[in-house]
Amino acid sequence: MTDDQQVQAKGSARAQIDKEHLTILADAGDARVFPLRELVQIDDQEYHLFLPFTFDQQLNLFNLGYKFEDFTRTLSKCHHEIIMQDMLVKENIRKKDVTAEYARFNEKGETLHQGKCELRIFETTLTVLPEKGDIIRLPLGNIRDLQMENYTLAVNMDSGEKVVFSQMGTQLDPLKKILSDILSNLSSKTQTFLQGLLPESDAPTIYKVSHLLKEGRIAARKDIETISAPVWAGIEKKIALSPLGDEYDFLKPMGRQDNIGVGFKRGLL
Repeated sequence: MTDDQQVQAKGSARAQIDKEHLTILADAGDARVFPLRELVQIDDQEYHLFLPFTFDQQLNLFNLGYKFEDFTRTLSKCHHEIIMQDMLVKENIRKKDVTAEYARFNEKGETLHQGKCELRIFETTLTVLPEKGDIIRLPLGNIRDLQMENYTLAVNMDSGEKVVFSQMGTQLDPLKKILSDILSNLSSKTQTFLQGLLPESDAPTIYKVSHLLKEGRIAARKDIETISAPVWAGIEKKIALSPLGDEYDFLKPMGRQDNIGVGFKRGLL
């Protein structure tokens, strides 16, 4: 169907999935190939699949019978792999093939999503691949802390959200350890970088500022100056001496001064 819900074709068919395509082989002899990269989402409702694509067409599949669950899982997995290639193409994977149950809660403690998933840890991201639903990316720089209790691992985010993982068996302890090690390493590298950037600042100040400037995060001027005004002045001096100096001087007057933010991305430092 097109975006105005006009039916372009319908009938009995076979569906085939490979790493990059969903192919519909119609019993009437026609075929359509749908690139998974163009798939917007997988909407699963009452054993019907509604698959909208970026080119303003939607594919509806139904009457899959007992193959519905397996087909949906396979389609989701292949779609996730395509998205992962685009999102994290340059990042090394630190751990994969961790299966778990997950529950995601908002800042009020209300459940947003839950179900079975696969976990993957990249250099800067903890990624949740649900059996059904969209990929959940948890930037490591936005993780406040980790809590392990009653064979579950809770990942608490700076935003107040929380994701709890369970049913991991012997994979729980290794997962907790590698996450803890990566977070500690990121914190250490951020502090070392800031000490080199701002040698006049003392260690306690650097430690406080490092929490605002964790991997990939943007910290507002007002928040940095709350800790130390000289730190912000030092950062601006470093920017002025960098290749971004002219662009910064051009853009700075256009914004509210207290809302100006700065961040550093590992690999770009």
